[in-house]
Formats: sequence, structure tokens, C-alpha cells
Amino acid sequence: MFRLLRLTIILGIGIAIGIWFERSLMRAECKAGEGQWTGTICLNSELLQ
Repeated sequence: MFRLLRLTIILGIGIAIGIWFERSLMRAECKAGEGQWTGTICLNSELLQ
């Protein structure tokens, strides 16, 4: 039981770190293209057009 719980916690932490890392990359790409980051999407970025 403990091994299953540990696996679930480790997978949850890994997924959370992956989502955080991808969002930080999207935010950096948006800033590099002079876009406006809304927290979810990038608006008016030169790089994304």
C-alpha cells in the first residue's frame, strides 16, 4: 500500500513540475516576442505569427 501511495505522490510531483516548466518556457517565449502573457495564452507575440 505504501509503495502505491509513494508512486502516486512521485508521479503527481513529476506532472506538476512538468506543467510548471512548460508554462515558464511559454512565458519566456512570449516575452521574447514582445507579447502579452495573460497567464494562459500569449497575445500579440511576434514569434508566434
